[in-house]
Amino acid sequence: MKIIQAIGSLSFLLYLYASIALFGILILFAPLLFFFPGLQYEIARLWARSVLLVLKISCGLEHEIIGLENLPKDNCIILSKHSSTWETISLMTLLPRQTWVIKKEILFFPIFGQLLLFFKPIPIDRNAGKNAVQQIISKGEERLNNGLFVVIFPEGTRTSFPFAGRYGLGGSILSIHSGYPVVPIAHNAGKYWPRNTIIKKRGKITVQIGQAIYTSKEDDPEKISKSVKEWIEKKIVKF
Repeated sequence: MKIIQAIGSLSFLLYLYASIALFGILILFAPLLFFFPGLQYEIARLWARSVLLVLKISCGLEHEIIGLENLPKDNCIILSKHSSTWETISLMTLLPRQTWVIKKEILFFPIFGQLLLFFKPIPIDRNAGKNAVQQIISKGEERLNNGLFVVIFPEGTRTSFPFAGRYGLGGSILSIHSGYPVVPIAHNAGKYWPRNTIIKKRGKITVQIGQAIYTSKEDDPEKISKSVKEWIEKKIVKF
């Protein structure tokens, strides 16, 4: 069984890298981008769906989503658990037009970094402290006002399942400043697609979308962040 899972995981990895190159070419050189603004998001969603399908076929790893009714029709701020690469892919299928707060180093990755620029990401220096938060506020509000969902992983980096990292305040502050609600997302992807390994485990990832949290200028970002963390981590324990 371990050998079969290893072969499936390797096959999936080969498809993942090959598909990034293939769909990347479509985005980089598609002249239709000039005539159909937003086409890159549809291409990315198609790519993400194909990746999840191949993941299911090759590794026996599928997923279920609970609480879709909690996802607002209008754009908002997504605060998601970050324990795997899986959620960065799956969120593309869940949300229409979106962008992400990312480490600025990611933009220097060959090909992948250049592709990300088409999605107007918000790159930050995690060691910049208040300057990083200001970047999230200014660029984040601009993206929200342009109709994009803004995805933030408040832990900043992937944490080993089922442990929790420190939740940053950037998403909560952005919500208070911009008036857009926060939607927490919990999942146990790290249980089946752990960090720092190519082996994917057979099973079903559970994703739960929480109710939107609407904020006001008077709210305390630390309380909002604490509320989001408690909700996410309690759900993960139950998965």
